[in-house]
Amino acid sequence: MLGAGYAGSKTAQLLGRELSDRDAELVWVSDRDYHLVLHEAHRVVRDPEVADAVTVPVAEIAPGAEFVEGTVDRVDVEERTVAVDGARDVEYDYALIALGSETALYGIPGVDEHAHALKTLDDALGIHEVVVDAAASATHDDPARVVVGGAGLSRV
Repeated sequence: MLGAGYAGSKTAQLLGRELSDRDAELVWVSDRDYHLVLHEAHRVVRDPEVADAVTVPVAEIAPGAEFVEGTVDRVDVEERTVAVDGARDVEYDYALIALGSETALYGIPGVDEHAHALKTLDDALGIHEVVVDAAASATHDDPARVVVGGAGLSRV
């Protein structure tokens, strides 16, 4: 199973329960050892101290799974292997690929070079730093301006 987002985490949780008493092995691969409750990531933008409150360790989600932390480089469907960090091949019989999505920028000029996506814990921490820095250098005559784009749960 690849990915620790909503699809990957929920599937790992359900499969972990279903396979616990069977002759089967669940291997979970992700580049992070936690699931981020993404619709709560905005809280980290405001206060980085709440990072632990908006993440769930993979060990709590699927305690019986073998967890491999790393980046998926390649999935070879013919050989039924997943290359992780260019160094380890994980064999599989069935693969669930739940590696996430890309933010849609809709070709809006300036967004790609100026916007900060909010999809990861590092994104939230980075946005926090940018806003704090902007506020620190703001003056009455030159105020900091923050534009929030999008209307998903984390933006609202």
